[in-house]
Amino acid sequence: MILSIITLGRTDYDFECGFDDSTLEGVAEDDGEQNRAALETHQGVNVTWPVHRGEIVVPTVLDRNITKVSRRIIRKVFKVMQRKIRCLRFQEELKPLREFRTLKINVEGECLTPEMKCSGTTWTEPRDAEILMRQKACKGANKSVLDNWHKVFQHELFHAFGIAHMHTRWDRDKYVNINYNNIKPEKHTQYDKCIGCSLSKTPYDCQSIMHYPSHHNAINPSIPTITPVDQSCTLSRDMRHKNATDHDWDSLREMLLLMHPLKSCGGRIAQGQRLVRKPPRDQQHHDFKNNKTLDINIFF
Repeated sequence: MILSIITLGRTDYDFECGFDDSTLEGVAEDDGEQNRAALETHQGVNVTWPVHRGEIVVPTVLDRNITKVSRRIIRKVFKVMQRKIRCLRFQEELKPLREFRTLKINVEGECLTPEMKCSGTTWTEPRDAEILMRQKACKGANKSVLDNWHKVFQHELFHAFGIAHMHTRWDRDKYVNINYNNIKPEKHTQYDKCIGCSLSKTPYDCQSIMHYPSHHNAINPSIPTITPVDQSCTLSRDMRHKNATDHDWDSLREMLLLMHPLKSCGGRIAQGQRLVRKPPRDQQHHDFKNNKTLDINIFF
């Protein structure tokens, strides 16, 4: 079952995202606390990845037509995630594995320019997760454009692991006010609270990479669609100023541990420690079932 195909509104330097929180069902243990960050997945969807030697391995297929620049950014995001979460490893494959869940990534459209809006869509199905970036990162693009592409892809990658939009938490009214009168009517559902969703122990985070910017989907671009209620809440105006926060990494780490039989999933690796060995290209495939090719294959 597909979680969603949702397209968000456009503002300058803003982003589009495809993930429908209203179809999610919580999987976290609920101990009655109200200040917990959303971790969601659809009922019946197999969200587990293969576990090998204490690591959650994500078999990943990058479409052969992805540009070199896009491919380099994708691998950079993988590298960041592996530094932040030591039990997580991305392993590139030539095609989806029949025995295991696979992450599929594709990039289409024109080369992203400063005048264009970067967009992405995430699907989650029983067997696979799929990310589609709707613009290419191409040679010659300036740093601002490449950073924007990086951040939108990272946002979609969090979705691929089942992480919901922060502003759909059912306790969000303590922190932000949703100004429905200035939100495009067709986008209202993207701001509705996920009442049945469980929450984790990480707090509400207005700077989360999973939180919509303050003027997203606005009818009148000069008026915000989300305004802070709590003084500690600072909202970014657009996606250019978004980065994954410590709370984002904690939420992802918690989701991974909820879904997989590991006791811990630590933070960043100590400086100088090697992440992975780098096997030859002809050893790209790893047979978890028969324990062949024990190296984790990441090419940067």
